[in-house]
Amino acid sequence: MSQSERLFEDISVVEFGLYAAVPYAAELFAHGGADVVKVEPIGGEPTRHREAIIPMEGRQYIIKSRGKRAIALDLKATDGLAIAKQLIARSDVVLSNLRPGALERLGLGYDEISRDCPSVIYGEISAFGTKGPEGNKSGVDPTVQAGSGLVAAAGAIENGVPLSNEALLADYMSGTQLAFGVTAALHQRERTGQGQRVTTSLLQASLALMHAQASVFDAIDGWKTDFVHWLQEEGPSFEEAARQRRSNMADRAWFGNTYETADGAVSIAALGPTREKLATIIGIQDPAITDSNWTMPDDPRSYIQELIDQARVLIKRFKTDELIEQLDEAGITCAPVRFLEDVLLGEQVKANDYVYTADHPRVGPMTLPTPPVQFSDSRYEAATSSPAYAEHTHQILKELGFDENSIEGLDDRGVIALNDSAL
Repeated sequence: MSQSERLFEDISVVEFGLYAAVPYAAELFAHGGADVVKVEPIGGEPTRHREAIIPMEGRQYIIKSRGKRAIALDLKATDGLAIAKQLIARSDVVLSNLRPGALERLGLGYDEISRDCPSVIYGEISAFGTKGPEGNKSGVDPTVQAGSGLVAAAGAIENGVPLSNEALLADYMSGTQLAFGVTAALHQRERTGQGQRVTTSLLQASLALMHAQASVFDAIDGWKTDFVHWLQEEGPSFEEAARQRRSNMADRAWFGNTYETADGAVSIAALGPTREKLATIIGIQDPAITDSNWTMPDDPRSYIQELIDQARVLIKRFKTDELIEQLDEAGITCAPVRFLEDVLLGEQVKANDYVYTADHPRVGPMTLPTPPVQFSDSRYEAATSSPAYAEHTHQILKELGFDENSIEGLDDRGVIALNDSAL
């Protein structure tokens, strides 16, 4: 591949995506030059209307539709469904996160599509998977974060109630997983000529995000079974249960934690020999460092908590910048706790080309993240504009062989929507 070629420029994708997960997966292909056709309902995909900067131009729609083409179709109309099937027939990839069973009821499920298009890669994202007591249950990021353990793992509680994470972690992780899976399936198709179904879920993505903790080793994790039994039998409050769980976590340590400073907050991870250096800097007395004869108690929870409490008091005396400077000099891994807005407009992301600024044709200047992977010898760069509502309906129908009279008739019957400014 020459440097002038884009990674996915010979790949065509049809997206039946709503909100974040599949639209993000499709966005990752669009940045690489794939021809991504986003099929929207008449009236527009819901994110066009949420956080709208101007009518039909919602913040989330713009972010995740960069580099795509858009067609507005009524899939419940016979002619609209026929157009969708034509789009799929000429495409390499189909992506969907519509409600469970929605495409199957329309005759656009994988089993039906693969009979006519055996080489198609059909990627889907569900909420909780397709089997089990919650199989095919509908869900969105916040509800799956709650149902997967992610919300509880985050540990944020206010007035006894767990706080949802503003970051759509499960959506974006599942979108990334799907893009990886589809890319792998495309690679396999190069060898076999056969397509296949690729699936993941928000629940599976949540487990991936908790990869370091999502395990049970019978030899050392007996507390996890006891904890589940206690939850089922005692029915404690969420705050009490979260406190009990946290007290059992083996990775709790004063030298690897997040602390309030005199003017902010800092995250510290003093790994290996740097633990002693951290103790010296903040002035903590840890018997594991100062007493060569000291041994860890059988139940270390009170020891751990006492040192964490000490560290909180000691570190709060420092200003963030002064502490970071000392920690950096000592080779101790650390970072100030920043807000997203500070990072997005800061020097670090600019220096590494993690964000870019461009003029959107309808909403004006915008600063957005670039694609999350960089290549030394291939073009993979941020698309700078998203399609207006129904912007490419006419163009795509012409590509499918429709003449002007047919397109006009479809528009008159409400099967499609046209964007007059794009004609």
